[in-house]
Amino acid sequence: MKFGNVLFCFLLFSIIKFSFAQEINNSSEKEDTQEIDNQQLKLENALIEKDTATLNKILHQNMILGHSNAWTETKNTLLETLPTSDIFYSEFKHLEASKYILVRNDLYNVVRYFKAIGQYKTHPFDLNLKTIEVWIKENETWQLLSRQSVEVERIE
Repeated sequence: MKFGNVLFCFLLFSIIKFSFAQEINNSSEKEDTQEIDNQQLKLENALIEKDTATLNKILHQNMILGHSNAWTETKNTLLETLPTSDIFYSEFKHLEASKYILVRNDLYNVVRYFKAIGQYKTHPFDLNLKTIEVWIKENETWQLLSRQSVEVERIE
């Protein structure tokens, strides 16, 4: 059933992307995308440092995080399990520029392509991931509402 939920989210985001996509064409939208980029960097650093206080600010209260292995988490489960988790991220390398799709003034879909490097227990990992993220602005702050990752091959 979880795979069905992930597939549903992916299809929903794809429909939104093609139905409501708008080009970023003004300074306000460029400021928004820069703020979202900054939040993304904070998110990555917080995952590396296992900094739940920062994550609590960045993640929306209704956040759903879909991992590339079809495992899903909510904000609460992520904040509870991260400090004692056997997953240790060491680096996130961006492989392409992020693509922003303005849905409405307070909502963006963002497509990212990056490499996640780390270790699970004693096993190192090096994954090329593509994500579809939904960022929403609440109380003047961009928060991650949803993120779905899929592992992809890197074609040079």
